[in-house]
Amino acid sequence: MRKGKKALDIIVAIIILIFACICFFSIYGNLIGMDSAQQSLLSALNQEWGFYVLAVLASITAAYALFLFLRALIVKTRERSIRMKNADGEVYLTESSVESVVDYSVRSFHQVSRPDVEVSIHGGKNPTIRSKVACMVRGQEDLQALAEKIQSRVREDLETYVGFPVGDVEVTFTDPDEPET
Repeated sequence: MRKGKKALDIIVAIIILIFACICFFSIYGNLIGMDSAQQSLLSALNQEWGFYVLAVLASITAAYALFLFLRALIVKTRERSIRMKNADGEVYLTESSVESVVDYSVRSFHQVSRPDVEVSIHGGKNPTIRSKVACMVRGQEDLQALAEKIQSRVREDLETYVGFPVGDVEVTFTDPDEPET
């Protein structure tokens, strides 16, 4: 998140908090024994400047709420990715590109069918990639050995593709005669 967006979020959060406190104490003050605070807030709101302050706070809150709503509807959600910088520029690795590498690696084994791949990317100083593979196995196989082969192939291919160590590679086998849900 950019610094400007963080600052805007902090300012709006403070405005919304002040607006909520004014509304709470002006409406519910006497329910919790805050009659004096309620009277002083109501007397301030009854003055001309108090009305304008409340109106400005309400309009800013409404405008920001409308902005957030429109932004949520219009702006496309970015896929999780890892940014890698080098001397030539920046490279972004998205989850879908990493998923395709894992899917290709798993499909190279003729014993498995219909692999379902999920990838989780966590950026930062020590970026990690974790993958989960669920697939069906054809015929009778040594599942432990097959799982280890798939894990090592996926790990090698990912490390070659992304250039840094890969986290967990979880492999789950399902029965091919089991109906899909």
